[in-house]
Amino acid sequence: MKMGIRTGLSVAAIAMATAGFSSQAHADAAACNGLSQRAISAAAIGLPTGGGKVTSAEFIAAKDDLPAYCKVLGAIAPLDPKATPVLFQVNLPDNWNKKAVQYGGGAMNGTVTTGLGPLPIQPPTAPLALARGFITLGNDGGHPVVRPDTRVFMQNDEAFANHAYGAYKKNRDAAADLASAYYGQKVAHFYYIGSSEGGREGLVMAQRFPKDYSGIAAIVPVVGWTPMMLAHYDMWQHQRDGIWFSPAQIKLLQQTTDGACDELDGLKDGVVSNYLGCNGKVNVVRMQCSDPQQSNDSCLSARHVRFLNDMHGGLKLDYALTGGVRGFPGWGWGGEAQPGGFSPWRQPAAKPPHPDMGLGQNGTGFLRYAVTNDLGYVTPKPYNQHRQRIQAVSAMMDAAPELAAFQARGGKILMIENTADYAQAPAHGYAYYNAVVKKLGQARTDGFFRLYVSPGLNHGSAGVAADGSVIPAQLDMLGVIDSWADQGQAPGTLTVASYTGAAPFQVVATKPLCRYPTYPRYKAGSDAKQAAGYTCAR
Repeated sequence: MKMGIRTGLSVAAIAMATAGFSSQAHADAAACNGLSQRAISAAAIGLPTGGGKVTSAEFIAAKDDLPAYCKVLGAIAPLDPKATPVLFQVNLPDNWNKKAVQYGGGAMNGTVTTGLGPLPIQPPTAPLALARGFITLGNDGGHPVVRPDTRVFMQNDEAFANHAYGAYKKNRDAAADLASAYYGQKVAHFYYIGSSEGGREGLVMAQRFPKDYSGIAAIVPVVGWTPMMLAHYDMWQHQRDGIWFSPAQIKLLQQTTDGACDELDGLKDGVVSNYLGCNGKVNVVRMQCSDPQQSNDSCLSARHVRFLNDMHGGLKLDYALTGGVRGFPGWGWGGEAQPGGFSPWRQPAAKPPHPDMGLGQNGTGFLRYAVTNDLGYVTPKPYNQHRQRIQAVSAMMDAAPELAAFQARGGKILMIENTADYAQAPAHGYAYYNAVVKKLGQARTDGFFRLYVSPGLNHGSAGVAADGSVIPAQLDMLGVIDSWADQGQAPGTLTVASYTGAAPFQVVATKPLCRYPTYPRYKAGSDAKQAAGYTCAR
């Protein structure tokens, strides 16, 4: 195995990180070529399919950060001839450690996740999963990217079900078949790690296929995709009526939020760390102009204020979705003006040429392709009219807090919510966790499910403090979930870090990653750039 240029790790260090591999589980060019055109029987896949096949198998020599491995591309055929196959990639490494990590997708998927890069929030000093001896795998969600709206696949029932859950299960089972054929041994542990859409996928895997995975790491997961899309549609209605916040108005919003909540954690740094304590403290009406019909860079119109109240107040439904969810909790506070904050998630960065373009496609695309099949649909708040279909979509897409079977088989879940996430709402993740606690009890939940919260980070797990410094965000999630699931080392308070931008990477700052519902409270007089300067407080 070669030294990793990205990680800067020595051969000895990588050998230590990959200790315990079987001397018989090595990548082999002849064996790799032998997988070419391999058929994967329908019986080997735990969901109905037309069977799978390997379309190419290429032996890749060790280079830079990666060991020698067999790169396998393949396709799993649908039953419906109008649906598209699930395209996948499986990487079978030299010095296999008997484990596999499945990479989650993103957004609407549509392209194959290769499994060759870093996992979400992975530090630059951590070896890539393949370099550690994990089989890595990913897929395209069972459909290609189609423009102008990537949601067109939702018009086909099998393609939609693949995107919801089927593609990932099929990819996992195909990888298990290939591992057995290549190494002559079964995979001991499958892990699923993803962010956003990939986080949703992981939680759904734990719920639907509890025997298949030993550990799930879900960062900012879109737990309730269906109510989130309805909330996006509500916000689009405001924007369709011409509401848009200038950069100066967004800065005003963050200044107002910081004034109410920044120092609740004992430190004035432009980061709202006491995320629960901030609820109810920001009065957006105070930003309204004396003439409520007017707005400028120093104040907001009454319509702007109404938008903010709707955004933070959430969405309420007259009926229940999957898991008993009756709406969307609304978005949180803080980090509005940072890159990736309020813009582009709650509004386009610039006024779009047409309200159906850009961000507006989240809500309209959902109702047009997933619910009504009316591609010109613009009816305001049609939630009761389409109740049955919306509930059916929720049953497919949304993660329900039904994890008893996963807990019983010994599975482990790590979940992270970012408080300045304006794509999906972190409060929905809190509600999901609380629902699991309600069903299973706190002690039982603590034994397999840990929820952590990162203050000040956006949906992309990035954030900037008031002094312009990067908020610590990076953590080796694979190492933590593997230690817990395989070795029984339950995580307590974790530590996230920020690093210099080029090799050799050095730690710039650290901060505790506290378990929900605690937050990092600053210890007066301490070094604010060190995790030791904080305590996890309620």
